[in-house]
Amino acid sequence: MRKSLAIAFILILVASSLIMAKPATASISKLSTPEFTVIYADHSYDIPASTTIDPYTGKTEQVPAQHVENRTLQFIIKNPTVTSSGYLYYVIRMKGHFSDNWSNISKVPAEQDSALTVLLYTSSGDGRFYHHGESFPGPSAGQADFQVQAQTWGEVMAERTATNPFGGSVTTLFGASDWSNTQTIAINSNAPTTTPNTSPSQNPIVTPSPSGSDDAFLFGLDWKSIAIVLGVLVVALLAVVVIMFLRKRSPK
Repeated sequence: MRKSLAIAFILILVASSLIMAKPATASISKLSTPEFTVIYADHSYDIPASTTIDPYTGKTEQVPAQHVENRTLQFIIKNPTVTSSGYLYYVIRMKGHFSDNWSNISKVPAEQDSALTVLLYTSSGDGRFYHHGESFPGPSAGQADFQVQAQTWGEVMAERTATNPFGGSVTTLFGASDWSNTQTIAINSNAPTTTPNTSPSQNPIVTPSPSGSDDAFLFGLDWKSIAIVLGVLVVALLAVVVIMFLRKRSPK
């Protein structure tokens, strides 16, 4: 009798463990199709060739011309007001405008407690666009198409198997939307040649005096003009002294 009860108890424990090991089924729900805008901007510029003075040797050095690349892709995605369970992500894909082959280029979490998710990708010279550790190769000219899909992901219990006897949790897709409408951007291969505003040079330019020398200035006069003025004042002062002296010696 006791042996039968022990066997029944063991069977109950095995059955209950199997029930607990079954995954919590995550039905994939349909999310609303995201609305988004993509903006391309090219802030690249050219720095012309110039010369500089080595502060230690006094030698004139040539600084070659330089092209600085600064291109950006900004995605502005409207977040849904209500989402299903799980964490909301956006998947972005891209293709050439004259191609049919799409490539996923980024998967990023949505901004929490915000009406918009704003993503800024920057390119600084190697032809790739970067955002928080992610990157993808971008076109240097022509037209590119973009689409966005919303997804929600969460954790569910994994089923115990011979290869996975302890179960555990796995990341599972909870919901997905259709791909958004396609937005096309045009990329101009002609980089701007304007030089951006820079801070004043640490070596200010000294404006020469009107005479072409390095004479100092005082009240807008150089040293030569100051000497003439002082001479006139001295002569006037001597004249006053002479007049006063003659008045004192003249008989009353």
